Amino acid sequence: MKTTIRRTILAQREQLPVAVRAAHSATITERLLQLPAYLQSEAVLGYMNFGAEFASELWVERALADGKRLALPKEVEFALLPGVAFTRDGARLGYGGGYYDKLLASMAQRPALVAAAFALQIVEALPQEATDVKVEWVVTERESIACALQWGA
Repeated sequence: MKTTIRRTILAQREQLPVAVRAAHSATITERLLQLPAYLQSEAVLGYMNFGAEFASELWVERALADGKRLALPKEVEFALLPGVAFTRDGARLGYGGGYYDKLLASMAQRPALVAAAFALQIVEALPQEATDVKVEWVVTERESIACALQWGA
């Protein structure tokens, strides 16, 4: 099930024209920069994109320009997480290594968890395991989804 979802979403994302991905990424970046959790944070956790992902380097540049400390993993208050697919209640399908779930489980204090994705990466449901960590926000070029409100956090 997860493999099929990964393959489908990745193929759809690859089909987005480069100019569309760039425009969506710019819009997503502006939305991320307006989130209260981001505005209130001093230290943030991000990732550098590859392939057809959300262009996170724009967000990283702005975070540094805003005077945020870009750090791993200690004293982080805001974490921008990658993924293949997301649901409106915050379920996240990563690339299959479980790296971020393990990293987050090892942190003494959990930061605000935010995903940046294209709208086509939002799906109705995803298979979840006990170790999967949900995100609190999913920010797309169309909307900022407050997932935490949907799962009671």
